[in-house]
Amino acid sequence: MKKTILILIVSFLSNFLFAQNLVQSNFIGQVIPQYMGSGSSSRLPVIFRASLTGLAPNTTYRYFCNLALRTDFGTTNSGAGNPLFLRNGNFGYSTGASLTTNGNFDSLVTDGSGNYTGWFAVVNTGNSRFTAGNYVFPSIVLDSAGIKRGVANSRFCLNDSIAVLGFATTTGSTNGSFIRGLSGGTPKNLVLLFADTASNNKPLSIAIIESMGATIASIVPDYTTNVQAVTGAWGAIIPNILPNGVKRIEQRLLSNGSYVNGSKSIDGIWGSVSTLSPTNGLTGLVINASAAPLPVKLVSFSINHKNENSLLTWATSSEVNNKGFEVERSIDGKNFSIVGFVKGFGNSNRMVNYSFTDKNNQTAYYRLKQVDFDGKFDYSKTLLFNSLEIEGIELSPNPFGNTITLASEKQITKIEIIDMTGKVKLMEVVNSNKAEINTSELNNGVYFIRVNNGETIVTKRIVKN
Repeated sequence: MKKTILILIVSFLSNFLFAQNLVQSNFIGQVIPQYMGSGSSSRLPVIFRASLTGLAPNTTYRYFCNLALRTDFGTTNSGAGNPLFLRNGNFGYSTGASLTTNGNFDSLVTDGSGNYTGWFAVVNTGNSRFTAGNYVFPSIVLDSAGIKRGVANSRFCLNDSIAVLGFATTTGSTNGSFIRGLSGGTPKNLVLLFADTASNNKPLSIAIIESMGATIASIVPDYTTNVQAVTGAWGAIIPNILPNGVKRIEQRLLSNGSYVNGSKSIDGIWGSVSTLSPTNGLTGLVINASAAPLPVKLVSFSINHKNENSLLTWATSSEVNNKGFEVERSIDGKNFSIVGFVKGFGNSNRMVNYSFTDKNNQTAYYRLKQVDFDGKFDYSKTLLFNSLEIEGIELSPNPFGNTITLASEKQITKIEIIDMTGKVKLMEVVNSNKAEINTSELNNGVYFIRVNNGETIVTKRIVKN
C-alpha cells in the first residue's frame, strides 16, 4: 500500500514539475512589433526581443518559441508557428519544434542572476491562430535544464501581443501589404520600421537583413524572389491603414539589440515610394538603398605617430553610396581645413580598412568627413594628436593654475605660451630637462604651449582655470 502511494506521489510531482501550463510570467517583452502577416503560402518571420527572468543562474536551457492565443493560457499548448533560431552563424529553422531532436530546438544560457535577454523569432503557418484580426502572444517552451533534459518544464508567454494582418489590396483594419528594401546593413542584423521619426513607439514590424543562412518554404513570393539570400535585403509587412506612413527605418545589432544607424522620412515618402496607407498586398513596396541606406558605419578611428608623421586609420563595417572621406585637421579643435581625401569603397557589407598619412608631427585635432556620391555627408568624432607625448615630454597639470611643470627626455631649450589670437603671452629660455613655469599673470582661458627641444617644436592645447 505504501509503495502504491509513493508511486502516485512521484507521478503527481513529475506531472507538476515537467508539464507546466502556459502562463504570462517570467517572459517580458523588450522590443515587440505591432503587426505580423498570415497565410500558409505567404509566411514571414515574426521577430521580437524579450527577457527571461527567475531561472537557474548560469544554466543552459533548451527552448523553442511559438505564438499563442488567450485561449491557450492555462493549458499545455504553447500555440503554433515554426521556430526560427537567431543564433550566431547560420540561423536555424524548424518545422517540427521539439526539445529532444537536434535542429528543432536552440539553447540559451542564463546569467548569474538567472536572467536572459535576446532576439527570438517564429514563422507563421496555416494554423487558424494566424487569422487576420487575431492577436497572438509570443511564447517560449523551456526544458528542465538537466533535471530531465529535453522534457518541457516551463511554458511562458509575453505580456504583449501582435496583431495579425492579411495581405490585401484594399483598405481595411485587418489588411496589410508587403514592403521590402535594399540596404548597406550587416547581414543577420535587424531592421525596424516605425511610424514616427524618433522611434518612440513600438515598431510596426521587424525584419532580418539577409542573408540569414536559413531557407523558409512557402514564404511571401516577392520575398523568395527579391529578398531571400540577397545581401542587404529585408522584407516585412505594414498595415494598409497607415496615414502617416513609415517614417523611420533603423538597424539594430543581433548581438545585443543596440542601435546601429537609421534613416527617416518626414512625410513617409522614401525617394518616390509612398508608404502612406498602402494597398499593394503581396506585391512589395520597394525602398531602394539610396532612399534608406542604413548608411556608412564607422566602427573605429585612431591616430598614431609614425616616422615623424600622423598616421590615421579607420574602418567601416558597411557602406552605401560612399564616395569617400575628407581628412580634416585643426590646431584649435574648432577651425578645420582639408588635408587629404581617401576614396570610399562605394557599397559594402564587409569590413573595409582605410589609412591616411599626414606630414605633421605637431599637436593637432583630426576628424573625418564621410561624403556620399549625392553630396550628403557626416562627421566622425574628433581626435587629438598629442605631439608632447610623442616627443617624450610630460606636462602637468592641465588644466593648470599658477604653475606648469614640464619634464622631457631631451633638453628643453625654449617654452612659449600663446593665446588664441596667436600672441605670445609668456616665453622662457630653459636649457634643461625640467622646467617649472610661473603662470600666475595669465588670465583664465585656453592657450597653446609650444616646447622647443632643439630638434623639434611641439605644441599642446592647455587650459587655465
